[in-house]
Amino acid sequence: MLLRWRQVFVNSVNIVLCGNAERFQGASIAWGTKVEKDHAMVSLPKHAAVTEFIGRLGNFTINVLSSDQPNIARQYGGKSQSDPHDVNADDLDFSQWQVPVVRDACAQLLCEVRHTLIIKEQSMVIGEIMDTASSETLEPLVYDHSRYFSD
Repeated sequence: MLLRWRQVFVNSVNIVLCGNAERFQGASIAWGTKVEKDHAMVSLPKHAAVTEFIGRLGNFTINVLSSDQPNIARQYGGKSQSDPHDVNADDLDFSQWQVPVVRDACAQLLCEVRHTLIIKEQSMVIGEIMDTASSETLEPLVYDHSRYFSD
């Protein structure tokens, strides 16, 4: 299956990252969608560290994990996303946009924040997609019924 960046939210496991090489935060997103041609919306826990980073810095990346990256999904998932994560620096790259991206992911999207809406305990962040990168050969990681699998 070829993954186009416009298909990133179709059942794939996505990681949102924000920050720089010295200090960054990330989270697995439970929900995201394309709003229109050049905008994406993600739902993040209101009090998560990555949400606070995005609010301060104004940009973030969405990373579509490949089928061989469930370990990265586990690093950023879970209920305590505000806690520090033991992240292997070899999994991330900061050279492409100076914002962290997951190395060897199916797709990466660089977004600038346009709007944020708080709904109870979630922050709905709408970002304008400024740039993208994707692989023509990698298959996305999918999460369903409490397990990871590839399409």
